[in-house]
Amino acid sequence: MKNHRYFNRQLKPLTAILLIVSFILTASVKANEECYILTQKSQSLGDLYLYLCQDAIKVFIPKRNYGMISRAPNWQIVLFNTSTKKYFITNMEKFKGNFAGKLVAFKGDADTSKNWIARKSSVICGLAAREYCLENINTKSNITNYRGVRRNVANLKDINYWVCEKINISDKISQMLTKFYGLPDIKFLPLKLDYVSTNNETTNVLTTYRINKYLAPLNYFNIPNGFLAVASESEVLLDNESQQMINDLAKDLGNSDPTVIDSLTKKVR
Repeated sequence: MKNHRYFNRQLKPLTAILLIVSFILTASVKANEECYILTQKSQSLGDLYLYLCQDAIKVFIPKRNYGMISRAPNWQIVLFNTSTKKYFITNMEKFKGNFAGKLVAFKGDADTSKNWIARKSSVICGLAAREYCLENINTKSNITNYRGVRRNVANLKDINYWVCEKINISDKISQMLTKFYGLPDIKFLPLKLDYVSTNNETTNVLTTYRINKYLAPLNYFNIPNGFLAVASESEVLLDNESQQMINDLAKDLGNSDPTVIDSLTKKVR
């Protein structure tokens, strides 16, 4: 009987330890989520990396040292610059999409009589893709960049747009990608965009050349440690030297209003 009680006393601490270890292992599994990483190339900005999970998204553009992060449940949008160590928090309603025009500079056709026509199925980086086309573009077509400036379509005939049908994305992520890329929202993941001229010459604006699957810790989608919060989206896009020039210019003009500084920042970019 004594031996039984002694065994129970020894077992309790061991059981507690095993429960703690089990909890840590379970939490570790739950803290990692299955994600896709896409390596893409933009005509204007070069390589970009898109990390996509069911409840989180991250985009990073090495050439400009900036990117975007968002995750459930609040889906706030964090814009950051790894060179200046700055970040800016906004939301979907206020997100200006200042990055978008730097990627593909395209917002689609405002003429509601024109529709994106689903074409052939394809395979891009081993995943099923669907081609959509905006056909028979003419001089009356209203295609704009991310600032609303109308694009010259005199020599443009078609726009071909491929999306991934294999990877499901939420409406929230779809809306963010639409603004970030400056692409039409077809509710799928953007993979490729081509402009076709009236001479049938094709210009590739966006392409995907690698897609990998991996497990990512959700804290990978947190605000970067040691970064400084700033007052505007435009501020994130500038290096420290350019930002100081803007601040000095605003000071010379006798106006330090953040909206004025933001306006000057856009002009410099």
